[in-house]
Amino acid sequence: MQATQRKWFSITKRWWHKATDLTSNAAAQFLQSCVICHDAITEHNRSIHAQKICSLCWQCLPWIDQHCGTCGLPLAVGAIQCGVCANQRLSYERCFCPLRYDFPLDVLIRNFKDARQWPVKSALVDLLNSAHQELDFSQFGLIAAVPSHWRKRWQRGFNHSYELAVTLAKQHNIPLVTDFKRVKFGQDQRLLTRKERLKNLENTFFCKQDLSGQHVLLLDDVVTTGATIESAAKALVAAGAKPPVVLAIARTPARQKPTTR
Repeated sequence: MQATQRKWFSITKRWWHKATDLTSNAAAQFLQSCVICHDAITEHNRSIHAQKICSLCWQCLPWIDQHCGTCGLPLAVGAIQCGVCANQRLSYERCFCPLRYDFPLDVLIRNFKDARQWPVKSALVDLLNSAHQELDFSQFGLIAAVPSHWRKRWQRGFNHSYELAVTLAKQHNIPLVTDFKRVKFGQDQRLLTRKERLKNLENTFFCKQDLSGQHVLLLDDVVTTGATIESAAKALVAAGAKPPVVLAIARTPARQKPTTR
C-alpha cells in the first residue's frame, strides 16, 4: 500500500511540476506581450511610453488631437470650447482625456474592469501618464478616485478607478483622498441624457475629509457626458477643495443627432 502511495505521489508531483512550468511560462509570455496585439515585446517594438503596449499599437491608439479646453470633448479642428462649457459654469477647473473611447481602447478598459486582467492596469496607468505634457502632476496635493457604490464594488470585486489612482499616487508621491464615498446607488446611466444623468447623480457623492484649500486631481477611467465628474467635483468643492482638475483615460465623443431628409 505504501509503495502504491509513493508511486502515485511521484506521478502527481511530476505532473504538478509540468503544469506549474506551463503556467509560469504562459504568465511570463503574457507579461512580456503587448496587451493589445499580444505580440511579444522586444527591443525592436518596445515603446518608450509604456511597458505593456508595443510602439506600433501606441501610435495606433485613438488619440484626441483637438478637444474642448474645459471638458476634453473631442472637437472639430479649429474649435476651442464645446457648447455645454460655453454656456454654463462647471464645478471642476478642467478635464484632461488624452484618448477617444474607441477601439481598441474600449476593449482594453473593459478587460480591466470586467475581466480583471491585472496586467492591463499598468498599460492604463501609462496612458494616464501620457497627459504629462499638458498636466503638471506636482501641482496637486491630493488624488481622488471617483468612488463606486459598495454594491457595484461587490459585483465587480473592486473599484477600477481607485486601483488606477493608487498606482498613479505612488508613482508621483501624492496622497490619496481617503474618505470620499458614493452614498447613492442610482439607476444605470448608460441610456440617460446628460440632463437626466445630472439629476440621477444629485447628492450621490460625499466627502467627509477636510480638503480646505487643497488642489485635487480627480481620476476616472472614461468620461461620457461629464455628469459623473461634475457631481464628484461638486462634492470635493463642498469639502473645501479648490475646483479640481479631472484626469481620465478616455472621452466619449458627443452623440450625433440623426439627420432627416
